[in-house]
Amino acid sequence: MGFRNTRRHAGKMPRRPTVAGTIHTLSTLLRTDWFESRLPDIEGMYYGPQNRPGIAPRCDLWRGSNTSGASVLLVHGGGFVLGHKRMKAMRLLAAHFVGHGAHVCSVDYRMLFQGGDLEAAVDDVAAALSWWADDPMDWGIRAESIAVVGISAGGALALIATGQSPVPVSHVVSIFGIYDFRALRGKVAGWLAQKLVGSRDAEALGKASPLSRAQASAPLLLIHGSEDQIVPVDQAVALHASRQQAGLPTHLSIYEGEPHAFLNFDGVGATRALIELDEFLAPLLQCS
Repeated sequence: MGFRNTRRHAGKMPRRPTVAGTIHTLSTLLRTDWFESRLPDIEGMYYGPQNRPGIAPRCDLWRGSNTSGASVLLVHGGGFVLGHKRMKAMRLLAAHFVGHGAHVCSVDYRMLFQGGDLEAAVDDVAAALSWWADDPMDWGIRAESIAVVGISAGGALALIATGQSPVPVSHVVSIFGIYDFRALRGKVAGWLAQKLVGSRDAEALGKASPLSRAQASAPLLLIHGSEDQIVPVDQAVALHASRQQAGLPTHLSIYEGEPHAFLNFDGVGATRALIELDEFLAPLLQCS
């Protein structure tokens, strides 16, 4: 486990997801939790209009013990098709960060076939971030002390939303996120791409991708497994190189031998990721 120096040629079409990777990822959701969850202090709070179609703009909140205003906004994964604010990785991270004293907000957003597409999902995450930064519960939340953490599809949404949001977040984290939608090709993935961005055209998919869009200036941590068959690691390498070229603070950690969704089971990758999150967010969490 550790960093592997991987190179990706500019303009090269990213590798597509594999069937085996999809099956493995779904199977990890069925495993028994390897951690102790913590029920939210407030469940199903609305951060947006209550009467809109599709998935409701709701979030779960955990109140931390800090008095500094440090908090974490969580964005779940699920391939833009499935998932919710309290799926396994969200429960893990919520319990972990609350244990460090941080306030935590985990959000739902509109997904494909449930009232959403890419831009609707981005709008939801950005709206939730603005709502959270306004300290709606009067917990002492400070906009400049918010970390945004996204998983898989949620990593893409976190990157795009923080890149276009006026909220001056402190840190951004993306764990096995997708950064180049051009990988969504083939019969099934191409159909999803059409639903997600309205086109299967490689140029349109590239322009819609986090890799090609405005990036937040906040420090970014990218964590990815070398054996990820859903989002190959070269996407993280490409994003890291792009941000470095733009002079944006970015750290990339590649975990040797780890697949997609390694937070869902008890293993070296999940344990290491929690330690690395603590190290990366130390300036924030140590204020707690």
